Amino acid sequence: MKSSFLERLLERADRVGAGEIQSQIVRLAEDKHLLETIFNTLQEGVAVVDGEGKITYRNRAAGILLGLPEGGEPGTWTLSRSLRGLDWRQLLRENRSSSGTIEVSYPEPRILNYYLVPLERSGRAGGLHAAIFQDITRERAETKHAVEAGRSEALTLLAAGVAHELGNPLNSLHLHLQIMARDLSTLPESQGERIRESIGVCQQEIRRLDGLITQFLRALRPHPIRKTVEDPAVVLEEALLPLEVELQDRGILLEKKLSTSHPQVPMDREQMKQAIYNIVRNAMQA
Repeated sequence: MKSSFLERLLERADRVGAGEIQSQIVRLAEDKHLLETIFNTLQEGVAVVDGEGKITYRNRAAGILLGLPEGGEPGTWTLSRSLRGLDWRQLLRENRSSSGTIEVSYPEPRILNYYLVPLERSGRAGGLHAAIFQDITRERAETKHAVEAGRSEALTLLAAGVAHELGNPLNSLHLHLQIMARDLSTLPESQGERIRESIGVCQQEIRRLDGLITQFLRALRPHPIRKTVEDPAVVLEEALLPLEVELQDRGILLEKKLSTSHPQVPMDREQMKQAIYNIVRNAMQA
């Protein structure tokens, strides 16, 4: 390895005038200041550590990432004080490049990638390592968010597929109920009255389930509420109709007190019916 400029200058010191030596020292100081400025603008933390893990030199980012005290003397702080959970001395004794990921809690929770690289001085292994640290906390959070978003999207697509599939048996049930109602129409009114009522309720429930599936599919693709001016009494009656038979079978008395002079109200008809149905149904099961 070629000698450095400073080493060559020192070798010729007895042959170089004091003025030239001074100018070269000023130049070296300026170069050192420039390199330190560049060193401290790096977002990655860079530190030089000895075989015991003592930090002998570091940039500003390393101080922030590792929570090093301001103004501390070089060699008074070790990696193991800031980054616990790894045997840094063992890693340094191996005197080879290594890397990994470690979580820290001070000065704030972070996830760091680290790289250890042996340094050589004058062609000889000097026992020093460059320790490079990169904050990947944000990238990990974004990756986690992307994974969760992908999982949520997959579940949404699965739910949409199930909802579509439910429509087929509902249509089949509705068709067979229509056939039953048509067959019952040939019987005298008094013989099939209760069955006709049950079929009507079943048809109403199928329409309600179909409406629920439609609402569910719409919820996967949000849309604004569709308001129309409705008669609250009519909407209430339609919402309670599917529950009448069950209320009677359970012996539950449902009293409805409706004003004769109530105004019409703007509302989303289907959503209001579903809300009323859910409230009464929950009350029945309480």
